[in-house]
Amino acid sequence: MDRREFLKAACGVTLAGSVGLREIALAEADWPRGDRPPNILLVLVDDLGYGDTSCYGGEGPPTPGIDRLAAEGALFTDAYASSPVCSATRAGLLTGRYQERFGHYTNRSDEVGLPLNEVTLAEVLQGAGYATSMVGKWHLGFRPGTRPLERGFQEFYGFFGRGHDYFKMRRDGWSPMYRGEEAIDDTGYLTENFTREAVSFIERQADRPFFLHLAYSAVHAPRQAPDRYTDRFTCEDERKRTYLGMLACLDDGIGAILDTLDRLEIGDQTVIFFLSDNGAIGPGSNGPLRGGKDQLWEGGIRVPCIVRWPGKVREGTETALPCISLDVFPTALAAADIPLPRDRTIDGRNLLPTFSSRERPSRPRVLYWSHTQTPEESWAIRWRDWKLVGEGREAALFNVRQDIAETTDLAGSQPVLAERLRTYYRAWRDSMAQPNPQEFKPTKPGRVLGGR
Repeated sequence: MDRREFLKAACGVTLAGSVGLREIALAEADWPRGDRPPNILLVLVDDLGYGDTSCYGGEGPPTPGIDRLAAEGALFTDAYASSPVCSATRAGLLTGRYQERFGHYTNRSDEVGLPLNEVTLAEVLQGAGYATSMVGKWHLGFRPGTRPLERGFQEFYGFFGRGHDYFKMRRDGWSPMYRGEEAIDDTGYLTENFTREAVSFIERQADRPFFLHLAYSAVHAPRQAPDRYTDRFTCEDERKRTYLGMLACLDDGIGAILDTLDRLEIGDQTVIFFLSDNGAIGPGSNGPLRGGKDQLWEGGIRVPCIVRWPGKVREGTETALPCISLDVFPTALAAADIPLPRDRTIDGRNLLPTFSSRERPSRPRVLYWSHTQTPEESWAIRWRDWKLVGEGREAALFNVRQDIAETTDLAGSQPVLAERLRTYYRAWRDSMAQPNPQEFKPTKPGRVLGGR
């Protein structure tokens, strides 16, 4: 069975073949605006902390673009990434499955891509007639067969690896820029370029359903920002000042996206998911949370998450319902009225009932994390208000509703609960695949991101 047949069987839809950019741009739309399924806009930001934005109570400068998104949608206070690092979260996000199911536990070698038998959200939506585009950071493989155009996206502008210079955008060297399958040279500032490309795609596809995955690399290192952004701030710490400039540019991009949807009068036909791939690392802020990126304390995995869908999601909603990045996959498909793949476990849950007075989630869920970047496996489990965090055989128990900063270990006073959660975790971990050995294979110099 070839890949097309496999996906058709798995998803129950006929997958459209990839076509050139010109064909997409000139495609005649036959979707009446009132009847067509909604556009899906998935905005993923990189290393943005829980305390970096004003809508999450951050003490830094205002973030009006992100704040507007929250004011016009639903803000999740207890949202989690499925990993404390970039690549693993992205693997779970695009498949709706714990990435541990296919052996992806960490920021694996860039030579290892998302397994070809995993079905991405882009593949399902493209098969249902959506125009699809990926703009930004991929970090799910650079080898042929693992790139965005081979995983359901009809357009791509960005880079394949884990990081990129914000000013030097070349076709050769350590980290080439790509448009489609062609390495390119470009100028400008990377975050603004990603916003430019996103706006262009939205404008060209305004008359048909589209899926845009806008994966900003900001505010990930290197710390670089144009003077016109850093000049907005007066803090003496140059590193922090640069970081705030990067964040301000990112925030302006969110505002530009919202303005574009308004101008084209398709805002109410567009579901927006906004979240970070993991917590912040200095000089970013995780607010009251303990720890940060690469850790399973709340600061490493509890992230900003906002959902906006005018007319479907009530403005100004705030919910403490625990959710995880895996939930984007089934929620997006539910919004588009597309069935889930039938041949595999989807771990995410549809969040739309959260916004309906007629429906409620069926039962409290259990969330799991496993992270093997350290010598001993780090792991965590959350059930209701309780979270057990472990490394190897040692574990600490917290009530994260009452103790968001994870300051008081209650394992000694709640030994039965702690052991129960440990048992749950072990059973889950035993049902997952073992880490892919190639995850820990050093990437050879000069081949990091497919450069020449």
